Amino acid sequence: MKTTVKTISVKYSQDGNTVTCDLLSEVQFMNVKNMDVFLDIPEVYAYVSNLVDSKGKYVVHTRGTARCLETDEFNYETGRRIAHTKAQSKIFRIANEFFATINDRATQDLMRCECNCVASEWQCYDHIDVLSSINRDEVELVEIDE
Repeated sequence: MKTTVKTISVKYSQDGNTVTCDLLSEVQFMNVKNMDVFLDIPEVYAYVSNLVDSKGKYVVHTRGTARCLETDEFNYETGRRIAHTKAQSKIFRIANEFFATINDRATQDLMRCECNCVASEWQCYDHIDVLSSINRDEVELVEIDE
């Protein structure tokens, strides 16, 4: 799955030796084909539908700050690059958390399914026992040496 980030707007501000970058970006978390696969899982759908639009896009606002020590020489352009990089790194942290949450929710759904399958399996065994008149408590399991 490929995640792309498109910058919508960038605003820089300076306050003394501090440069701040406000970055508004559109993150394409997944394409629509991949999104349909995830949205079939109820836990994932509940999470994703609140954040991502129908095209898999999510608008993110992040802020990065670069501070210059009083002992260093202040350079506005360097401060802008540092602040912009910090704001971008926050976007990718958000994307990482997004996918980690999807993974956790999908795993929970699969575990629930697995529990249901195990319960269903035992119900099938019970049903077979009833049909065959076998009492499982009276059956002794014997290991066979090969």
